[in-house]
Amino acid sequence: MAATDNIGRTSSQLDNTSVSCVSDETSCSDGPAIHNYGLLGYDQLALCNIQKRKVYDQLKTRYDILKRSLNDGCSSQHQLVSVYLMLAVCADQLKRDEDEEDEDETTEYFLNKVLENEPNNLNALGDLHNIYMKHYDTKAAGKCKETFLESANDPVLQAKSYAEKAYAVAHDVHTCTRSYDRYRKSNELYEKALTMERDLAKSGKAGVSVEDVAAWHFVMGENYRRIYNIMMITEKPSRERTDVFGKAAELYFSALNSNSSLLKGEVWSAIGTLFCKKPKIRGTGQKYPQFIATCRELQCFYDALPLECFRKALEQHENGWPSLKIKAQYGWQCHQFNDTTEGLRILTEVIDSDPDNPKNWFAYSCRSKIRRIAYKKMLEDKAKGHHTPDFDKSLLQKALADSLKCVKMNKSALEYANLAEIHHLLAINSQHQVEEEGLIKKALKLFAKAEACQDGVFRPDIHQRRALCLRDNGDHRQAVEQFKRAIECESNSKYVHNFFYLMETFFHLYNLQKDMSLLNEMAYWFKKCIDQYTSVNIEKFKKNGTELLALGEHLLGRNDLMYAKRCFSVLKNCSNEIVKLEAKKLLAKTQKLIKEAKDMSAASVVDEHCRKEDSRSTLGSKCEDHRESVCECATKEPGNKEDGDKVPAAATANKDELPVQLPGDGEDTIGATADIGVSTDAGCVMTSLQLSQDGKNTFNTTADSDVSSLQFSADATFDATLDSGILSLQLSEDEKNTFNTTADSDVSSLQSFDNDNNTVDETLQLSNDGQNTINLSFKIDPNTNSLTVLHPDGAESEEPYSRKSVEVHLHRTLSHFDETVMKKPEVTIEHARNKRGKKYDFYVVYCPEDEEWVLYVMLPKLEEELKFKGCVGCRDFIAGKQILKNCSEAMKNSAHVIFILSEDFVNDAFCERLLNQAQCTKGVNVIPFIMDKYDEESSVGEILVGYEKAHYCKYLDWNQVERSLLAGMQ
Repeated sequence: MAATDNIGRTSSQLDNTSVSCVSDETSCSDGPAIHNYGLLGYDQLALCNIQKRKVYDQLKTRYDILKRSLNDGCSSQHQLVSVYLMLAVCADQLKRDEDEEDEDETTEYFLNKVLENEPNNLNALGDLHNIYMKHYDTKAAGKCKETFLESANDPVLQAKSYAEKAYAVAHDVHTCTRSYDRYRKSNELYEKALTMERDLAKSGKAGVSVEDVAAWHFVMGENYRRIYNIMMITEKPSRERTDVFGKAAELYFSALNSNSSLLKGEVWSAIGTLFCKKPKIRGTGQKYPQFIATCRELQCFYDALPLECFRKALEQHENGWPSLKIKAQYGWQCHQFNDTTEGLRILTEVIDSDPDNPKNWFAYSCRSKIRRIAYKKMLEDKAKGHHTPDFDKSLLQKALADSLKCVKMNKSALEYANLAEIHHLLAINSQHQVEEEGLIKKALKLFAKAEACQDGVFRPDIHQRRALCLRDNGDHRQAVEQFKRAIECESNSKYVHNFFYLMETFFHLYNLQKDMSLLNEMAYWFKKCIDQYTSVNIEKFKKNGTELLALGEHLLGRNDLMYAKRCFSVLKNCSNEIVKLEAKKLLAKTQKLIKEAKDMSAASVVDEHCRKEDSRSTLGSKCEDHRESVCECATKEPGNKEDGDKVPAAATANKDELPVQLPGDGEDTIGATADIGVSTDAGCVMTSLQLSQDGKNTFNTTADSDVSSLQFSADATFDATLDSGILSLQLSEDEKNTFNTTADSDVSSLQSFDNDNNTVDETLQLSNDGQNTINLSFKIDPNTNSLTVLHPDGAESEEPYSRKSVEVHLHRTLSHFDETVMKKPEVTIEHARNKRGKKYDFYVVYCPEDEEWVLYVMLPKLEEELKFKGCVGCRDFIAGKQILKNCSEAMKNSAHVIFILSEDFVNDAFCERLLNQAQCTKGVNVIPFIMDKYDEESSVGEILVGYEKAHYCKYLDWNQVERSLLAGMQ
């Protein structure tokens, strides 16, 4: 059933409300419908979709920003009215969260302020009518509607209502700092208002005032300037950026038609800010962007320093707050153009003129930032060994005083982060060692506060600065998570600093604890960053030679050849001779495999880069050849082959390929390959025997000084023999020294023997550390031609014996081992946080394509950082139990069930079945997590129809995920 609001409209009716202020549908014959006006029910505003107690902090921040706009002073009547209307929406939302409210800041108060300026404002009348209906004040509502109907058909007022909604959309709560959709929507609404104004002018009727049109043009220009800034970050095509730049300049120039000196000053200041970031015009032969090429007045300012625009703006205001605001912008731009001394002089002049004026927050912020940057530059020079004069932290203390003043006047995410960074710098010395524990703790609290503010969670710079603070404090694991968030939010594919920071921190952790799960996580993020950033040079990782070599070997073992090659290519010039020698060997091997992959036309692809080059996997094709040969022999009984049959040789294998024998006639093989790898750790050579079904699912048997008296080099050979039903794999450097896997030792991986009744028992034991093991046992009875299988989960099955059936079971076991042991993440949380007696705080349902993201992005965030106890199938399910029973019990034992919704998820029948089960099960709290943007008509959008927008967990919005999990803890 659709939810209803307080005036009886259903959510579907609200969603279907037209963006326009004038609807074709009317509630009565005497005028437009009043519920189509106002901002309280306007579905294009995120402010109107904020649910009770969900994002109170963001709502309060937006409210404070709007109040500050009033304090700073509005440059036009249009801005003043629009700000009051938005404050009314904020007050309406805050009223639901706060038991106490200020009588002077209620929704009715702000709407009446609008009507004091414009008695017939349609949006204010529509919202006021809505409020009276909520309070069942029919008399006041009727009077309000009567006034509305007297003016509703006035096209001038209708055009203004369009423009007010356009302003609200442009200044709405931010859902993503890298999206400019709202600015485009805002300009579309302004265009509708301007179209109505032009129609009035053509008909000879009195139209919108020149001042209002100029104010509309100014806000439209601001929208295009913001779009241009986002395009510069997200690297949109230069031609598109140049066109947007020209549109912004054209609209600013049109706004200069205003007779208001306030607005003119704002416009010239905005032009100066725009011209500080000139676009690069390539391949067109033009000197100027669109419009500027035809406007001589703007050309002279475009050619000269943009600072001239600020001087022009100051000419409009000799005294008062506008001149102080523009002077502050002028001072900052002086610093940007390397005239720091002049910039500080101007900013100090602005501040000293009225130190306690809230309008001076920007001047305080700029002066603090200039001093903070100067101090960091001195630290960098000292770290590089450059000669620098003796200095203390007095410069930083001055920056701290300015930042504290600024935060009191402007409580935004960026200002909290600036204040936090100053505390961080005060807490450490030039070697980044913490000297003041209290200051570093305060810095971390301020960073957390910055992320909790509006847009804070989407700002990569805040995540980066918080991560650096955590790293200096010794919290490397938490620093890793923050660097991940910075990379996820980063739109600039050339800004690789977060990637370098992340890998350096990973290497530090791996050096402390050589953990397989950490290596898996490191490999995932290494590949992600190599794909995300352009022209990444990893030469600086040479100093982490041992760690990078381990990463390269791991990538090679996962068949990620192109990524492994990049690691080895860097290390071939490493200063560590042992690492250098090993890297050269592995590089030659990797290049050989890549060359073979390029020459082969196989079914599977090596990795992302080889896919782009139409390369195929050599190992995959070899595996297919083995499967085909096995299938040909599968229909023949053991010992009954014809002379013409060709089977792969099983007696010997070179170091690149090893057929693995199973009990039978001593000739048949399965499609497995073996590889030898030599890893170096503190000078100790370790030799690993690696068996693989498809190049990905592997198990390893390792001989080192702890478990074997034998050590082998990369030139060792493999032998596979069958003697009296006993299968053995031998690793040998010569005929005397051998390592036999049938030996009775801790690392024995294959054991077989003959029973008295002539049956053959074969046990395959897979282990990566001697502790986490998986066993598969075969019992073959030649008398009855039966095969009894004891599966890893303890279940036993019996079937007719054939070579193909044996191969299928082995393939499944290898895959199961890879999923449950090799990829198995560690359990980091022992006890759940919820108070409902549930074993887990959350259970994650995802499709196989999203598994790596869940294991190496979501779990570290929710478990290691936020300390929730999670459940994932590959780690927490009970082996041998039916998958549906495992899933049902996980839902029953979890406070929440998180569904990772992606296009792959909705195309997976089993995932869809679990989603339907969760929706139909009483007491299951479902949290849909959106992996990426979706179209409402797409399959993901169809799933979300039954959920309110506030109940989604959007990609990267970890604050929303945390709030959703905490909501069900009690």
